[in-house]
Amino acid sequence: MSGIHAVEPGPAPMILAVFLALLLAAAPMLFGATPRPALLLLCALASLLALAALAAGARPAFGGWLLMAGLMTIGLLQLLPLPADLLSYLSPEAARLRALATDAASGAPLSLDPHATWTSLLLLGGALCVFAVARFSLGHPAGRPLLMSAVIGTGLVEAFYGIRQLLVGPQEIFGWPKLWYVDSASGTFVNRNHFAGYLEMALMLCLGLLVAVLGARAEGGGTGSPRVRFILSLSTPRGAGALLLMTSACVMAAALLMSHSRAGVASASIGGLILVWLSRRRTGGRAVVAVLALVGAVGLAALIIAGDSVPGRRVAAIASDLMGDDGRAPLWADAA
Repeated sequence: MSGIHAVEPGPAPMILAVFLALLLAAAPMLFGATPRPALLLLCALASLLALAALAAGARPAFGGWLLMAGLMTIGLLQLLPLPADLLSYLSPEAARLRALATDAASGAPLSLDPHATWTSLLLLGGALCVFAVARFSLGHPAGRPLLMSAVIGTGLVEAFYGIRQLLVGPQEIFGWPKLWYVDSASGTFVNRNHFAGYLEMALMLCLGLLVAVLGARAEGGGTGSPRVRFILSLSTPRGAGALLLMTSACVMAAALLMSHSRAGVASASIGGLILVWLSRRRTGGRAVVAVLALVGAVGLAALIIAGDSVPGRRVAAIASDLMGDDGRAPLWADAA
């Protein structure tokens, strides 16, 4: 949120960055915050960090307040009881389903599941607090690398855990047997799509940092052939860091594919294209394309070696999952 910033880069942003890094690392370990107590705990901690940021000097601009208030208002409006005529105009299907209920009242909200809407609002509020604290923490020079390291490191741990979970077993989370998605990697998350979402975020950060390292190395130049310069660069701290980031990206890409989340893979592909476009000036785009091709090839090779045939079946079932009688499109039409 560009409207939230620190007045002075004192020690407060760094202190909050440390606590936020711990929160980001711990959040996936609580079963992806699927249990309600875990969700309430994480949102409460995020709110406390946001209050601490305000007390430490964060100054939300008007645009930041307006954006946060607008997002929360959209959810709250869905919980307000509406006259039957207005409800029928806004959502005919919701009005029809409400009319079928035996306890239908004259005034009913747009939301067919107010409990789920409140949960979504809670998640949104926690996410806004995290973004606000993260933006404030960037006021310290060490805040950005700390937060990036926390997300990338946690993503790598999740990737290793998910791969072991699928290929070696047992299919459990910290000793608790998995009840869903037992044929997919989900790490410490209950939902494989949430697992894929976290890996996608960590993977994009990892690749973005790798592009920055490669760009800095390219700008540094050097003597000798490109192959000699590349080999020599691996012996430097920057080169070793690039190699570590590349290895981490390959592991996370393999775990992402093993999650069998079509939306996660599609979102990561779109993120890769955006990364190529954003980095075209720094590296010319070719290096990034080569990196993405290598990461994708390693991930696909891991699937082939593991003999994982689920992704092929998931791709083949896209049409039926979307347009079938019990597909998502009819469900979305019923909810509209």
